[in-house]
Amino acid sequence: MSDNIIRLADRIKEISYTMGTGNMALDGAIAGFNSFASYYNNNDNLFYAITDGTSYEVGSGIFLSDTYDELVRFPISSSNSNQLVDFSEGVKEVYVTYPASHSVYTGSGISDLNTPNTNGIAFWASQNTLDYDQSLFWDKEFKRLGINNTEPDYGIHLGGDGAESIVKASGFIVNTSGIYFPPMNDGDSEYEGGVQLTHYEKNRLDQYAFDNNLIDELTGSNTVLELSGVANQFILFKKQNAGTVFAGPPSGCTAPCSPDYPYFRQLTLADLPDLSAISGVNNTQLINLSGILNNSITTVSGIANYGLVASGMSVVSSGIASIASGIATTANNIATFASGVAYSISGVLRTDITTVSGIVAAQTNGIVYNSVANGRLTLESNVAVSTSDQTSKSTVYYTPFNGNSISLYNTTSSKWEIITFTQVSLNLGTLVANKNYDIFGYNDNGSLTLELGTAWASDTVRSTNIIIQNGVYCKNGNLTRRYLGTIRTTTTTSTEDSLIRRFVWNADNRVSRKVYYASATGPWTYSTDSWRAINNVSYNIEVINGLSFGTINLSAGVLYATPQQSVTYTYYFGIAKDGATSSSIVGTRSQTYGNSTQAQLSTQTIDYTGLGYHYYYPVERVYGNNTVTLYGSNAGSYFGGIYGTWEC
Repeated sequence: MSDNIIRLADRIKEISYTMGTGNMALDGAIAGFNSFASYYNNNDNLFYAITDGTSYEVGSGIFLSDTYDELVRFPISSSNSNQLVDFSEGVKEVYVTYPASHSVYTGSGISDLNTPNTNGIAFWASQNTLDYDQSLFWDKEFKRLGINNTEPDYGIHLGGDGAESIVKASGFIVNTSGIYFPPMNDGDSEYEGGVQLTHYEKNRLDQYAFDNNLIDELTGSNTVLELSGVANQFILFKKQNAGTVFAGPPSGCTAPCSPDYPYFRQLTLADLPDLSAISGVNNTQLINLSGILNNSITTVSGIANYGLVASGMSVVSSGIASIASGIATTANNIATFASGVAYSISGVLRTDITTVSGIVAAQTNGIVYNSVANGRLTLESNVAVSTSDQTSKSTVYYTPFNGNSISLYNTTSSKWEIITFTQVSLNLGTLVANKNYDIFGYNDNGSLTLELGTAWASDTVRSTNIIIQNGVYCKNGNLTRRYLGTIRTTTTTSTEDSLIRRFVWNADNRVSRKVYYASATGPWTYSTDSWRAINNVSYNIEVINGLSFGTINLSAGVLYATPQQSVTYTYYFGIAKDGATSSSIVGTRSQTYGNSTQAQLSTQTIDYTGLGYHYYYPVERVYGNNTVTLYGSNAGSYFGGIYGTWEC
């Protein structure tokens, strides 16, 4: 046989006259014993012992019988320093044995050791002794392993309470069976359970659910919302046409039409309230009056003026265009809308009235829609939110975003004026490298124009302050300059908006932008009890913040491997802000390991960034001055570096 199985047999002993270190010829059984050939076949493996009364040899051997009976010798122990013994002339005894160094026996009858039971799993209590634990159970019929469970239903079935049945691993490979969540999990009686086959469950809108018979009718969410990516999704609004509103079914529709799902649509005449019940006379001939409406009327006796303003020929109240004789007449350049209802004046409207007592004029401060700023600073022409890195850019654009209007302050009239605009640009010229600059917008004869402020005094302090005018940030000393945002230069002529440098910050219409910096694959080592950048390389995420509020959401990771030493020590991992000192660590994670351990280590933080320029990067230290091996990113197997989101 050649299956490498050691075969044991009792009372097998022969004599031999062989000399030297070669194969031992077997010359017949000793009285009271059997020959090797009585039990073993050619090429069988066995344990043997040889002695001549002085020297000895114990080992594993191969019985050969194709020519004559002999034994091939492989010593385990011997009187010749565990090597082949060079036997001299004389008789030797050759017999089958079971070497103590290779013997296996159960712990039956030994204190603290258990006798194995049916379907039990044995484990080594020493080099030779097998012990048994009744908490381990093998179902031979169905090939299932139970731990604290004698009736396993799955390939590996853990019993016990929550703490005893937790599984910890550096990763799981899930095939077609997926991850099963049983019904009523976590005590939720309404939870039906299910199987997850992918690393996430995709968010879906109503069209997908309807097409797959998961819902009975469409709700319209597919026409209003959109999803970003396939995992960790953001739910976003879709762009809609100008002049539409998000509303339910139009008023006046034929039943049954209400209630129904809302959608973006234009207002209809039936959506406007009925004004026929207003007291006084409905003046349907207003457009036929000679003369013009005097826009200096500020008060009318007996009527509460809710911001009644005339500009040119007509008046708008509560967003309703005045309707006269079926013709909708809209005010030109209306700056104020009356809150409430504009009541018609009974009698004949005189064209020579310039002042009327009894009503306090509204909106004398000129604050109207001062929050309107439908644009974003960007480094990519006609792209409000870039999806690719923009590096070494010498031009900054202000691009329309969710509209094309902006309110700018007029210091002459002390009013906010809304103008429309197309994309405008600003050439940076020659500046100071690595400095912060504010960007402002102003009205240049009806056109939006950009203006670059002076360089900041430092990374976190402005040289020219911005102040609030009616809730809007403006340049100190020149309120006509509306604050649009802040940039930071990378050279004397350029700036950047990329995954590692978000150097364009918007005062309005900020969106969540990804930041990401993967470290080198490695490996590298570290053994010092002091903070430093991982791999001694600053994998910086850099951001600029134009105002003193805002938080950044960051995560960082590294693969940790301890050496094969019988010691225990701690590896610290964190995220540093503006420098790797203990006071600058904003997110930390420590893990204590024994010898020969490998694990992915990660940490997260949400940090209040503060005003101006700041940077973040992953850091490390080792307690105990023991050398640790680390790895960075490796093609999706594990991640090393830093990533997150920043609104800018």
